[in-house]
Amino acid sequence: MIVPVYRTLECLARCVQSITGQTYKNLEIILVDDGSPDDCPALCDDWAQRDDRIRVLHKENGGLVSAWTAGVSMSTGDYLCFVDSDDWIDACMVEKMLDFSSDCGKEIICGNYVQEERNRSIEIYQAMGRAFIRGAACRSGFTENFWGRKNVRSQCPAA
Repeated sequence: MIVPVYRTLECLARCVQSITGQTYKNLEIILVDDGSPDDCPALCDDWAQRDDRIRVLHKENGGLVSAWTAGVSMSTGDYLCFVDSDDWIDACMVEKMLDFSSDCGKEIICGNYVQEERNRSIEIYQAMGRAFIRGAACRSGFTENFWGRKNVRSQCPAA
């Protein structure tokens, strides 16, 4: 998990808790402090002291892509997953995505998301132009799953 962190003090705890609370426990969690001017850097360090799966990279502000790239460079895992620090994820998201990945043999797995507003939640279905699908992912039939021929929902079962 690569989490770029910049000015998200109010949301960061919920984000990190949703990652550390995953049903799939074998995670590498990289918090990339992108030069946040608030207390986020200290909070990241605190999380790393409490959970040995978490590593923190402090860097000068370079923007989201710079933080993603720095996190990827630091990563040692077999898979990459990106979560924004102002978001949170379902407790079974990683497990479900890994299960789907092993079942379908695809290199890229994308998920839908829910946009929460004051009085409602809106499920957003991902759409990606064909220009963004490259290389082995395109050749391996990724588009068959992506374009809706298989509808995969990754909601956690009710507890």
